[in-house]
Amino acid sequence: MATSFRQEQQESGRDAIVRTATLLFGGRGYQGVSMRLLAQQLGITAPSLYHHFSSKEALLFAVLEDNQRDFLATTEDAVAKAPSEPRGQLAALVASHVRYQIEKIEYARVYDRTFLGMGPLVEFLSDEQRDVMRALQRRHTENLRRVIQQGVAAGEFAVEDVSIAAFAIISMCDGVITWYRAEGRLSIEATADLYASMALGLVGVRSETKDPPARR
Repeated sequence: MATSFRQEQQESGRDAIVRTATLLFGGRGYQGVSMRLLAQQLGITAPSLYHHFSSKEALLFAVLEDNQRDFLATTEDAVAKAPSEPRGQLAALVASHVRYQIEKIEYARVYDRTFLGMGPLVEFLSDEQRDVMRALQRRHTENLRRVIQQGVAAGEFAVEDVSIAAFAIISMCDGVITWYRAEGRLSIEATADLYASMALGLVGVRSETKDPPARR
């Protein structure tokens, strides 16, 4: 029982470190956060921090991997709960992607700066860590490709190239953080629904929705 309790404490401590690092990396940038600053924010000593993570690079990888796995679990769960027809699956996947980007914007910024930004942080990852992240990226892309391919096979979607359509939709969803503002006229749900409608249009489904409702 004591060993189990210590393990739970260690896991809880690790999760808190990753959550705080995600917020700091997203807000200040990776280079703008030191391990000492992170320890201060957590109210722990630097040695305690290094007990969980041997280096700042190891912590960056934990931030990326933990959040990406959470993102996959979120989007896959949304698809599992959606109507079985391809258009319902695509709408659910896209809406959950956009919703996650906005609600977890700090992680989205870290991800962007690592893989998409002008000054990528990917150089701080080892080859093995890059392979892990690429595999997680491919999993999401394949999830989307599968839904689009099913729509094409069912005659619901009209797409010339399934892979290009998938990449276009992913880029569109990733980019929501560049313009969305919490104080803007669109709520998170309205934005997610709008993107889902645009994704359906991209694969050849004519939208019957009207202008998205403004924030109440």
